[in-house]
Amino acid sequence: SNYTLLSFYLLKKEKKINYCFARSLGSDLNGFIPHDNFVTFINYKFKLLNFILILNNGQSKRLKDEKLIDNEKIIKCYQGIKVQDYEIKKKDTKKIHIVSCGRLVNVKNTIQIIKLIGFIGKFLNEYKIIYSCIGNGPELKRVKKSAKINLRNIEFNLIDKVPSLYEFLKENDTDFYINLSLSEGMSFALMEAMSLSIPIICSNIPGNTEIVNNENGYVLSSYNNLDIEKIVKQIKKDLENNNIETKRINTFKTVNEKINRRVVLENMKNLIKSKFF
Repeated sequence: SNYTLLSFYLLKKEKKINYCFARSLGSDLNGFIPHDNFVTFINYKFKLLNFILILNNGQSKRLKDEKLIDNEKIIKCYQGIKVQDYEIKKKDTKKIHIVSCGRLVNVKNTIQIIKLIGFIGKFLNEYKIIYSCIGNGPELKRVKKSAKINLRNIEFNLIDKVPSLYEFLKENDTDFYINLSLSEGMSFALMEAMSLSIPIICSNIPGNTEIVNNENGYVLSSYNNLDIEKIVKQIKKDLENNNIETKRINTFKTVNEKINRRVVLENMKNLIKSKFF
């Protein structure tokens, strides 16, 4: 958003416009460089906004700690997703389909996803595990190499892109969606999966934990073997005790109550009216 925000800054400074606001995304505050939070123009690109809509508490903390914009101009406002009809799905096969979707770059942490799914395959060896990885990017070769090592007993599908993630998840009987990103504002792909009441396996970062918890999915505390084993054992237990259905119901409730597009858009409309008119 650099060009847009800098344009706003200059237009407002020169009194060409009266009002401007922006929605923050992951890279606006965390940048693109692996393990480096450098963001160009960060010290003034937010300064002249009337307000900024943030997606998670991590974004709020950085904006406040670094005094990038006045505190009263920081407003939490989630993105929204269409609430789908909840479908009761009785799982009667020994097959598990896990899907991830995202550009194959360091921040999306696809290599760690592959290692985790390899771990799932070892612990749940009575199930047929299918992993569909949707995406392309500079880490493609590393992803292929890691898959050869870690996914020997798993059906691995590497898919460049799909016309609609929502339709792919629905048509391919997805059991879990996985996102182990190192940084997110709030993943829209993750929200699409949740709109279909698909339980999420995710990393413990603010952009994920705003809407995913251990009631509606699985939050991985760290990447050490003990924490990974704990999550995998819980998945196995939930499958055996049919607790996955409870996770699906709780996922549906979260979507309806926190990221319901109709409600979110109404809130945003009222916010803009109160600020600008």
